Amino acid sequence: MAEGAISVVERRLAEATAGDAWWADARRRADTAGPDALPELFPALARKLGRALIGGGRVREPAVAANGRAAVVDLDAWRVCDAGGYVLLAHSAGLTAHHVVDLFLHGDFEERVIVMRAQALRPIDAATTALYGEAQRTNTATHFEAFCCESNLAARACGGDGLDLSDLNRVVLKAAFLDLPLARLFEAEDHANEELSRMLQGLATEREAAGRTVWADTDRLLGLAPTRGTLLRLVGGLEHGSDARRRRAAEALARMDRPDVASLVRDRIEREPAADVRELLRRLAEKWSG
Repeated sequence: MAEGAISVVERRLAEATAGDAWWADARRRADTAGPDALPELFPALARKLGRALIGGGRVREPAVAANGRAAVVDLDAWRVCDAGGYVLLAHSAGLTAHHVVDLFLHGDFEERVIVMRAQALRPIDAATTALYGEAQRTNTATHFEAFCCESNLAARACGGDGLDLSDLNRVVLKAAFLDLPLARLFEAEDHANEELSRMLQGLATEREAAGRTVWADTDRLLGLAPTRGTLLRLVGGLEHGSDARRRRAAEALARMDRPDVASLVRDRIEREPAADVRELLRRLAEKWSG
């Protein structure tokens, strides 16, 4: 059986802190005093344990599954201080959602990162809902990323107490504003929907009108949940001057079952200068012609 994410975090933290007297004392205090010790321990985590990455790659954790989804987290994004914060929370008997949110609200920049990142391996509860709101309101991109990126927390929470599909849509839309890759929001594309597509198309139109860059993953999500105007946008994207944009448009069209535009795809094949995009279009034309 594959080692779970929680086990990996605790093992790698133990390796990184072997012989560290401060950490040994911090663990004892969390075990005995519980949440009352955390306001004093959390401010020292980054300084005492450091910010070195623990590594471990993408790992599942079935123990905190929610809404049919096990937790998934990329531990390559976790630092020793993040692991320490998670372990202190996990080993504080009597910890409540109020304690967790209070640590965030009264924490400095690093403490807030640690609290946000730890939620990826914690059960979905009232703290998740409250910190989701903080992530959406914050102007500090790092805090949004710590909560929403390199894990499936947002997708795992979708459908739970206090969070629904509209909340996940807002996470994706904020990622688009911040120009964060969709791949960092694990499993978010499983929840692609027309309302999200309408919002993303509106944002893309506004940015194009202002001469600004459009989020690179816009077409990917539109292809998964097309709405009014999507087909015209993607077909038009095949004529864009950017190889990357034409590639994304072709990939998005491949996710749609629209053989009625096969003739437009075939027309583009002969004029497409990028070999990989031309091959995508060729396969698409064959599929729709068959």
